[in-house]
Amino acid sequence: MADYPSLPIAFPYAIVPSDYGVIRSEMELGYVQTRPKVTRAPRKWKFTHQMLTTSERGTWMTCWDTYKGGANTFSFADPDSGQNVNVRFAMQQPEIVWVSPGRYTITVELEEAL
Repeated sequence: MADYPSLPIAFPYAIVPSDYGVIRSEMELGYVQTRPKVTRAPRKWKFTHQMLTTSERGTWMTCWDTYKGGANTFSFADPDSGQNVNVRFAMQQPEIVWVSPGRYTITVELEEAL
């Protein structure tokens, strides 16, 4: 298992909130029974790499080409705790924006692999 490229992350980044709702079940007598969800939703991170050079963009694209589709997992260092987490890409296409000659911004969304 390889690592996510160590590229600068623009702060603030976002940890996407999980949907911890309730499970609703309709009963035969007409009332609705609810109970809290007890399963843990995977954590998600959304962040931006700003002002990447052409070579850093190439490094990131190599990682994308290797792990796109979300089937393969790789390790990512959580910016808050520094803990390595197994993740996969949670996006269909990367969002790459040309900023200036030789500079790019890439927005990334990762999902924890449970």
